Amino acid sequence: MSPEAAVSAAGPAAIPAAVYQLLGAFRCAMLKYDHLSAARIKASGLTVQQYALLVLIAGRGAEAPSIGEAAEELMLSHNSAVELSQRAQKAGLLVRRSDPQFARRTLLSLSAEGAARLDAATRRLVGELGQERMELQSSLIRWRTLLDAGGFGGTLQTPAVPPPVPRFRVGRAGREARPLLWNLLQLHLHGQSLYHQMDVGSDGQYPYPGFERYWRGKAYQPYLIEVGTLPAGFLLLHHPRQGTTELHELSLLPRFQGQGVGRGVMGQLFGLFPGRWSVEYSLRNLGVHAFWKRVLHGLDVAAEQDLASDGLLGKDLFGRDHRIEFSVPQTP
Repeated sequence: MSPEAAVSAAGPAAIPAAVYQLLGAFRCAMLKYDHLSAARIKASGLTVQQYALLVLIAGRGAEAPSIGEAAEELMLSHNSAVELSQRAQKAGLLVRRSDPQFARRTLLSLSAEGAARLDAATRRLVGELGQERMELQSSLIRWRTLLDAGGFGGTLQTPAVPPPVPRFRVGRAGREARPLLWNLLQLHLHGQSLYHQMDVGSDGQYPYPGFERYWRGKAYQPYLIEVGTLPAGFLLLHHPRQGTTELHELSLLPRFQGQGVGRGVMGQLFGLFPGRWSVEYSLRNLGVHAFWKRVLHGLDVAAEQDLASDGLLGKDLFGRDHRIEFSVPQTP
């Protein structure tokens, strides 16, 4: 059977790669937010299930939910919901009481301790996961746009056309752009602070030793990314020797993420600087990890290693624990 006949016999056309890219970005954003949310919840002294139960109860206001309703909304068996509520009561987080109208029905309400712990955990989530919420919202909007546009077409006979990549420009930043890049760097470091311990100084700014070196000489180079007339991000590069490039920082504002701008920027820089490249980032940052997997598809990845294995974590790596080294061929 010919390949064409095999495709025809298989039924409807395959889902386009662009659809899977959007779905992958959406799922990655959900997993990232879920992973970091769980870490923040546990840091507040609650389990993820306890937090979900307390949120459910708080959301009902004066109308206390029953164990049966909690089981249904949290997708638990009745026995699991009973055990969860009992453990939460033992921890002082809620109060279980019989429904005055139906004696066999148990109602749940927050204790003062449970309300205080819930409030603290929620404030932590809202205050520390702003960037992740924006990434998730952006991914959801793009995925919803695809569905609303009929990207699946019922039978997938009409592949969805992904939106065009916004027009962007990446260029070497001059000295006059230093204040702008410093401000963008502060936003970038705020996002990175989710993945390791980083404190602001007495001036309320994150320190970045060596920032001035990017404005002197040729080995260290700052680049500004613009979309239209708006600043959209930046890169900090280091060329320790001819044909070798180290990417110290790559940052794109959340508004412009997931639209192909980052990959387009890296494509242009690969054309400018072929040869050996090195990139370091935190594996806890699932979005960045997925981004580099997409960018490096088809390139010769010569090495990929956990930095913890070579003893480098004692250095100031800004939370980075993973390195990828790869080769970019010369453009013909």
